[in-house]
Amino acid sequence: MQVFKAYFKVIRKNMLAMSIYIFVFVILAFLLTLFFNQPSATSFSPVKIRIAVVQQDPGSAFSQNLEAWLRNQAVVVDLEQTQDSLQDALFYRDVEYILTIPSGFGASMMDRRYEATLNRTVVPDSYTSIQMDLQIDQYLNLAALYLDSLPGLTADDLAAKIDRDMAAEAAVIMKTSSDSQNVNKMTFFFIYLTYSIMAVMILGVTSIMLVFNKSDLRRRNLSSPVNPLHFNLQLVLGNLIFALAIWLLMSLLSLLLGSQPVNGKQFLVLSLNALIFSFLVSQFIGSRAAQQSIANVFSLGACFISGVFVPQDMLGKTVHTIASFTPTYWYVRAVNEIGSLTSFSLQTLQTAGTYMLIEIGFALALLAVSLAVIKQKRQAQA
Repeated sequence: MQVFKAYFKVIRKNMLAMSIYIFVFVILAFLLTLFFNQPSATSFSPVKIRIAVVQQDPGSAFSQNLEAWLRNQAVVVDLEQTQDSLQDALFYRDVEYILTIPSGFGASMMDRRYEATLNRTVVPDSYTSIQMDLQIDQYLNLAALYLDSLPGLTADDLAAKIDRDMAAEAAVIMKTSSDSQNVNKMTFFFIYLTYSIMAVMILGVTSIMLVFNKSDLRRRNLSSPVNPLHFNLQLVLGNLIFALAIWLLMSLLSLLLGSQPVNGKQFLVLSLNALIFSFLVSQFIGSRAAQQSIANVFSLGACFISGVFVPQDMLGKTVHTIASFTPTYWYVRAVNEIGSLTSFSLQTLQTAGTYMLIEIGFALALLAVSLAVIKQKRQAQA
């Protein structure tokens, strides 16, 4: 087991650098989980904008009805009708929108002349001002439509018709993730652990394998009495032990969350799934030039499309299809399935077990490809 012993000598010499990676990613996963809040049912209600109305046309029924409608659509703040008071209110964000109804505006509308215009003062680059403009424009367009279509309509009848039309509302359905409803802190930790495990394992394993892939050391190993197959198997065994150590560290950290009683069976199954994923990722071997890019681009890319950062049922069909070719996708599906279980038996674990077997299939395929690539390189250099 000379190669196996040498593997851990390399680990000891690179322990400081790898510890930094492990510390950063583990703390990141731990903090995100610590601030996790259990998703709750959400509802939609329109937000009313704080506005001020300067009424300079009090004798017009149309202008009075417009102001009354505005008080239902927004929070109208009664301010002193002076320029300084209005500017101060806008500056300190007491209001976000100031509407001035000029004298003669109501008569211009009712006579269908449409000459007078409303004046507005808004907070610069405010989306609320656009929202308020759209509502006022809709009101005035409806008023013009009724006045042109029904001559002789009184201001009160006009206001009643506009109020009836403007009262129509579209049904708003807040889409929520069904997976997130079953997520607790431990489950969330194991989901986000995907990114940490992948990044740490890729950085750790590649750092170790770069030593064994140095040209001088590789040639020396080729001339040694150690069988190439045994050499490769000892490297694989070292990678698996390293993966086991990373998995054990990160799984035990999940027990420190302490926000709720730990379900022992759920913890064991989640840990088993994470262990399989750790063994899978340990098969990635790269060069120093590709080390950082693989660790960051592949880890982040796989996590984004596989449901780590966005719940899987919020992703489109095309993303699901692409993500199904990555082991991360099946790992997250297994975690979601385990997190939703209330009882643990061979029957209830059947679906999660299927996902774990798919992960094992990925691991075996990557192992076979890794051994084939190593053998090809050695034959080319022999």
